[in-house]
Amino acid sequence: MRRNAALGLIVGLVASIAGGALVVAAPELVYSAFVPPVIPADAAGPILFEAKVAGSPTRVVLVLNVRDGSTSDRGLRDDGTGGDRVRGDSVYTLSLAASDIVPLLKSDDVFRAEVGYVEIYDGTTLAIRGNVFADILTSDIPLLPVTSLAADAHRTDYLVNLVDRDFVLTNGFDIATVLRRFYDLFPDDFDFVSVVAVPSYFRNRYHFAVKSDVRGIGITPFDTSRTYGSAGRLLGITMFPNGSLFDPAEAAFQHELGHQWINFLPFAPLNYAIPHWPLSDLASGIMGFAEAQGGQGLQFPCIVVPAAGGATLEQRYDAPVFTDLDLYLMGFLPADQVGPHVIFPRGTQSSDLFSVCGSGPWRGPLQTVTIQGIVRQVGARVPDAAHSPHAFRVATIIVSPDGLLSREAMAFYSYFARRAQATGEVPYHSGFAKGTAKPFALSTRGLGALDARLVATADGESVYDSVGFTDILDRNGRVTPAAIDGGNLTPGTVLFYITNARYLGKLEVLESAYDLVIRFVTYGAGASVRASSEHLVIPGTFLADLDTGAVTSSGADFQWSQKSETVRYLEPANGALFAEWTQ
Repeated sequence: MRRNAALGLIVGLVASIAGGALVVAAPELVYSAFVPPVIPADAAGPILFEAKVAGSPTRVVLVLNVRDGSTSDRGLRDDGTGGDRVRGDSVYTLSLAASDIVPLLKSDDVFRAEVGYVEIYDGTTLAIRGNVFADILTSDIPLLPVTSLAADAHRTDYLVNLVDRDFVLTNGFDIATVLRRFYDLFPDDFDFVSVVAVPSYFRNRYHFAVKSDVRGIGITPFDTSRTYGSAGRLLGITMFPNGSLFDPAEAAFQHELGHQWINFLPFAPLNYAIPHWPLSDLASGIMGFAEAQGGQGLQFPCIVVPAAGGATLEQRYDAPVFTDLDLYLMGFLPADQVGPHVIFPRGTQSSDLFSVCGSGPWRGPLQTVTIQGIVRQVGARVPDAAHSPHAFRVATIIVSPDGLLSREAMAFYSYFARRAQATGEVPYHSGFAKGTAKPFALSTRGLGALDARLVATADGESVYDSVGFTDILDRNGRVTPAAIDGGNLTPGTVLFYITNARYLGKLEVLESAYDLVIRFVTYGAGASVRASSEHLVIPGTFLADLDTGAVTSSGADFQWSQKSETVRYLEPANGALFAEWTQ
């Protein structure tokens, strides 16, 4: 396990090491990209790999992984041949076959295959190396309807794609211009916006607040939301220069979102590592720790238990979650539910703590901080947990330089965007890290929620309630017998269906974990209600009959199939057909 792992670092961008000393060479790896950016698993044509390099490299190489565990060095070119689009533009290109890439996808890769490394040489010296991952669309990610908005914009229900060549290719990321274009097309209905760049830059993701009216968390209230086109609702923006690290279900996304509130407490010992926590028991949560103020956020995979003369550090194996103090600062937890916390002395080396994590005691003094002490320093949080928002709308914008993204790419990034609102554990893959993620609903103990939908129905009516018999009749040709990934069945997801007895119906997901909880209506002759329920529970591995509203072993329309503790599918049975309802 990598004990000192970056929460937000783009893994793999490293300078070369010669003779034990760090050598910073002139060439710089700016971005890399596949063309197309999302590769269908059944792709047959050539795939281009491009790398933008600043400086004058002598050689650019893709060290391509091979399924047998070996690697193959493939040289990139900038001479206008072999797939290279423009001679001498510092964009180096390699033409690959889809069969070079797609078979590299492993079962636990969550659709992002580890392709290898791109290496940049200055003379004979390896100047820079960056990891390369490919986004691969399989049949487990369904294609979605894409709605055209303008010549430079189209959307799904969970993602809008804007075309802005200057934003992407100048490396300047003029976020204000992109956001103002977004608000030309959408109402001011969002609390947070994620901006994802295609191609993928070798730069870290980051969050910045544009508005805060909260007192008692160390921030002076301010509002710059109008700069970005909002009339005052927008709170913050998270920028993802590298699209392969965009996954709102995983801890790193929530870490960035947490910076809307954490940590800006301006007094010792909590101010040693702003905006992260100092080395402490707080650092084992999602917000992690930093070695100094303004430093990179790092994971602290140890649970600190105070003991006589110091502390014991136990290995933490679960995904990190927000601590009670985090939840207080976010407005989710009242002060009287925040316990004391212990801080290691300033100057303590993280390596010393990691060396005893899970293997022995740490000896030394600890400083205790309490919520009462925090309130004395900065005042009580206003608004408090009873009056703060606990649910937020999050919009996702993906910006491309050379035209609108394909339907395949829109489906791929929509799949990840909607994971923000997942309520059950999901597998994740970010850089070299893999495991089980606890989305926002879980990492906040069920106190917080994110809504990733771009489009909501009017007058507060739910999508489920807005769909009627004639609406389903108009779309019944779209239903299929394909299994539906349970990771896509987040609360609020609406499906329509034809039962095995050939009746039309609709269902809404209320909960999606080991038990699937739905409400549904199956229509009979003349649009009459044949069967319905406001709360039908289908336990894991069980079957459901939507003609009768029963959990059954015969005549079922689907099974809630459990492939693992976190992988589940709704599998149609006996000829029943299903599809997701999209706007």
